[in-house]
Amino acid sequence: MKPVIDFLKRQSNLPLPRLALMAAVAGGCTIVVLSTLNSGAVNASKGDALGWLFVLFAAAAAAQIYSQRYLHITALTEVEKSLHTYRMRQVERVRRCNLDALEEIGPARIFGALTRQTQTLATTAPAILAGAQSAISVVFALAYLAWLDVAALFLTVAIVGLGFLVYMFRLRRARATLAEVNGQENELFDSVTDLIEGFKEVRLNAARSADLAVFIAEISRRTCEMRTDVDVKLLEVYLFGQLIFLAAGGALVFLLPGFGLTQPEELLKTLTVILFLFGPIGSMTAASSAVANAQAACEVMLDLERRLHQAVQRSGSGTAPGQPSDFAEIELRQVVYTHAQAGGFMVGPIDLTLRRGDVLFISGGNGSGKSTLLRLLTALYLPQQGQILVDGRVVDGDRREACQNLYSTVFSDFHLFRRLFGLGDVAPDQILEWLTTMEIEKKTGMHDGRFDTIKLSTGQRKRLALVVAALEDRPIYVFDEFAADQDPAFRRKFYDEILPALRARGKTVVAVTHDDRYFDRATRHFVMEDGRLTEYGASDD
Repeated sequence: MKPVIDFLKRQSNLPLPRLALMAAVAGGCTIVVLSTLNSGAVNASKGDALGWLFVLFAAAAAAQIYSQRYLHITALTEVEKSLHTYRMRQVERVRRCNLDALEEIGPARIFGALTRQTQTLATTAPAILAGAQSAISVVFALAYLAWLDVAALFLTVAIVGLGFLVYMFRLRRARATLAEVNGQENELFDSVTDLIEGFKEVRLNAARSADLAVFIAEISRRTCEMRTDVDVKLLEVYLFGQLIFLAAGGALVFLLPGFGLTQPEELLKTLTVILFLFGPIGSMTAASSAVANAQAACEVMLDLERRLHQAVQRSGSGTAPGQPSDFAEIELRQVVYTHAQAGGFMVGPIDLTLRRGDVLFISGGNGSGKSTLLRLLTALYLPQQGQILVDGRVVDGDRREACQNLYSTVFSDFHLFRRLFGLGDVAPDQILEWLTTMEIEKKTGMHDGRFDTIKLSTGQRKRLALVVAALEDRPIYVFDEFAADQDPAFRRKFYDEILPALRARGKTVVAVTHDDRYFDRATRHFVMEDGRLTEYGASDD
């Protein structure tokens, strides 16, 4: 339970003392109900009055129901609040990460922790709570059993204690397997993502499609086998718990009287307590699978929290006073970045000065480092060596966001949002003007704060992304192979009309392009080769 308790302590102000008190009240009332039933049965057999016992029974039953209701509602509400707090805390950390740190963690681990594991904890919480409540009831029942018959108590505790040791051993084995299952499920998520995101490539290559299907089937099979193994182990734990209490009841009836260790008149009462314990113990053993799943889920969630916390620390706070709305000069000075996950490919050292009003083109072969350069320029990556300066001020972790607020981008792997997040109220006429400029006003529009559709061709989606970038109205525009998916007419319009119009508005443009026939439209032209940046001659206009 430690990972679950640690998780709840970090995410919420769970009123543990009050919950413990109400659990104790519920457990105590349960025993009062049990003892009044025993006493009532004895009195009824003798013909004695039952009035006061009935009143005590009714009061204890009402108090038990109230305390259990309060306990469950409060605990379940706090668990849901904890999950909400956890999700939003990790979302905030993701927002503040550097891109490379996020790439290292991986989407499968993030999605798994924020969706699958939080759902696991939410669904297992009621069973865990019922098991915890049952454990308290067992303690009170054993105290009542000690008051009835000490020998019966010792026998019960000895059998239950032995069973508990075996139970913990089996549960530990199940938890170890669950940790492996989580890793397999993350790998399964990645492979299914490959299927969806690479569907065109899969559909057009039968051999690739077959190999990928076999790969997914193998991961799914291993996940299924491991999950089944865990379920079997947990079922065995549950059945073993039932066996232990059957053994306790049998020993109480068949052993103690034979040794003269219990009085016949007390045997029925002690047996009633043992039979009562079947319910709470059954609830506790049934909760074992919930506990194991919740612990595994919390370990995954706490691991993600730790990784994101470290990533944010490496990234810096990401905030700085006085966010710039313009700039005069941005300088990359001896900047170096090495990809640890790409065979150690190094970009740099790079020296580059970007001035306001520049139209800067970057060309180069695939894998030459162009995309990495754009990510360094926009501070999505921070340099491992060298410096980035905005108007002479170094861009470090604390000033990263200040630098990023200068850029509007359309990357080659851009994501298009249905809503204009972060732009506030934008005039409909302004949106229509840009849609018309991009020649997609008949393909989509903006109503109720969202685009009518974003299911467009790749080139049209890029134009819509440029519309959003233009509405952001930031000083610098970054385009990564924007014209590659455009038809010849719009490609010409992009270079001959849109880029000059942006420059006329005082904007700076950095564009990765291979369109050599339009290189003369740039004020400066650079070529990337093997991670190095070389400037070629360009017009002075």
